[in-house]
Amino acid sequence: MRDLLRLKHENGLSSRVIATSLGLSKGAVGEYLRRARSAGVSFPLDESITDTGLKRLLFPMACDVMAVVVVAPSRMTTFKSKLGINPT
Repeated sequence: MRDLLRLKHENGLSSRVIATSLGLSKGAVGEYLRRARSAGVSFPLDESITDTGLKRLLFPMACDVMAVVVVAPSRMTTFKSKLGINPT
């Protein structure tokens, strides 16, 4: 992601050239740049922003997805006891 932003903002390369150099589709490059604009990410990046932090800025939902477990009502007591929850 950093390389993509650097190639765009420091070197002024087109999405097509960036896509070719990074092995991405032109659409993916455009989407990353759109997300960066929407998130207010400017270049050069603040040195304190980690790669994980950058991903969270650009893909907030993907980084914060919680697992959802569906348990049949007939199995709920067994499921709760495995989690250490006092079944009621």
